Amino acid sequence: MTEEERILAAGERALGLDRRDIEGPEGDRHRSAWDRQIAPLADFLSAVEPPADLFTEIMADLHAEQARLVTEADARTRSWRSAAILAVLLAVGLGVFLLAETGGG
Repeated sequence: MTEEERILAAGERALGLDRRDIEGPEGDRHRSAWDRQIAPLADFLSAVEPPADLFTEIMADLHAEQARLVTEADARTRSWRSAAILAVLLAVGLGVFLLAETGGG
């Protein structure tokens, strides 16, 4: 890893974007440098409370997506099941035909 990559990785960790640990004191030094540069930005931020129903909305969206995926999977399963049944019926029909043609075995 080059020096520039180490500095960028330390910045990503300082921002909470990358949780990997860089080995040794050099990584700690880069991380501390980023922390010192970023910390003053927090003075301009105020706490923001999320809307009370945000979690409920997220869970509803996830449930709707899960239901959609299950429905799609069911539709695919039905078409494969239909194709398999048709293949079995054709095989049985062919077997009956061949038995009839050869005199019943």
